[in-house]
Amino acid sequence: MNKYILVLILVTPLQVLACMGKTMPNLSKIDSYTSIFTGEVTGIQVTEYQKNRIEAINEGKKFNNWFSDITLEHELTIIVNKFITGSGSAPQVIKIKAKGCAVQLPQMKMQGVFFIKPDGYAIPIYALEGQRYSETLLKLGKYTRLTRRSSGTNNP
Repeated sequence: MNKYILVLILVTPLQVLACMGKTMPNLSKIDSYTSIFTGEVTGIQVTEYQKNRIEAINEGKKFNNWFSDITLEHELTIIVNKFITGSGSAPQVIKIKAKGCAVQLPQMKMQGVFFIKPDGYAIPIYALEGQRYSETLLKLGKYTRLTRRSSGTNNP
């Protein structure tokens, strides 16, 4: 029986085995990020998908976009609303890259909190993620409009 499990592991693509959960920021190690900011997505370029697709076309191969929870590298254009940590002035437009395990591809105009790692890649948490987004903002000491309305305060 153990031989069959070993064979299965050996023939399974490494990308499938790579993800053991969603890539998430470590809120207890805020200082490990070069910057953290809130912003709005205004552009999306699926760079790694494009590269893989062009290679498949050029080689005359069928493009297999097989199921995986790995999110390929993509580039985002963001309007920064506010820097929580790091240097920079807001508002400004910047480009960032993201990838990882189950990193959501955003929609245009989607709000998010972006944690920039030392390697330059971002770990985003989008407003569409609901409670995770709200809890992240609260832990960072920032409040959404919804939170301010429900608490009866107008303080930012």
